[in-house]
Amino acid sequence: MLHNVGNTTSPSLRTVRSTPSARHRLVMLPHAGGGASYYRRLATGIATDVDVIVVQYPGREDRLDDSPSDSLIALADSIAREISDTEMDAPILFGHSMGALVAFEVARRLESDGRPASAPHHIVLSGRGPQPPSSTVHLSSDDELVRTIEDLGATPAGLLDDADIRAMLLGPIRDDYRLVETYRLEPAPLLAADITTFAGLDDPTVETSDVRAWQKMTRGRYRSEVFPGGHFFPAENTGTFHAALDRVMSPRGADS
Repeated sequence: MLHNVGNTTSPSLRTVRSTPSARHRLVMLPHAGGGASYYRRLATGIATDVDVIVVQYPGREDRLDDSPSDSLIALADSIAREISDTEMDAPILFGHSMGALVAFEVARRLESDGRPASAPHHIVLSGRGPQPPSSTVHLSSDDELVRTIEDLGATPAGLLDDADIRAMLLGPIRDDYRLVETYRLEPAPLLAADITTFAGLDDPTVETSDVRAWQKMTRGRYRSEVFPGGHFFPAENTGTFHAALDRVMSPRGADS
């Protein structure tokens, strides 16, 4: 299904809010298993003079019949092409967990592939560092995968007890873990975009120092923010999260 973004149509970009006098366009890239609906809710409270666009990965929600990507790089390629086709002017990218890896690779492509007008001027990488993962969650049994998801607080308690919901959700989640766990960061020139990192103080999946390793990937400005909460701290502390995003999008941006 194609959706209108600006004057073009896109299979993966979903416009949450569009205003004629927007000061920024924020593109949000979900975590593993995440869909546009989750980030549509999370976007409530973001400054009203910011256009908000959420990426819908294949294999979920209104893209349930679309085949999953072969690799995280292939996914980033397709998203970068769609952003470029919409002729966005210097968007800000926000990616959480798996979305941080995708956002970084999308930014690389927009900067290096002759699409300077759509290259982001700032990316926010949240809840994940650039280090290669050591886990093999995508090879787990269904029961083990459910335990992993529930331990992270990724779904409401008891949701995956329903067999139909479990069958619908586990496939995309497993596919996303496969993309993350087979991804390797390849050498490339440093990004020109500024980078801000967000981390949860009690996130069991990643150390704050590992998230901050993204600062080595830019020749632009870098800053970090640490939030109370676990892996899904943006949803646990929405007011604090929205305020931090607004600081990124303020005129001073990474200097603030």
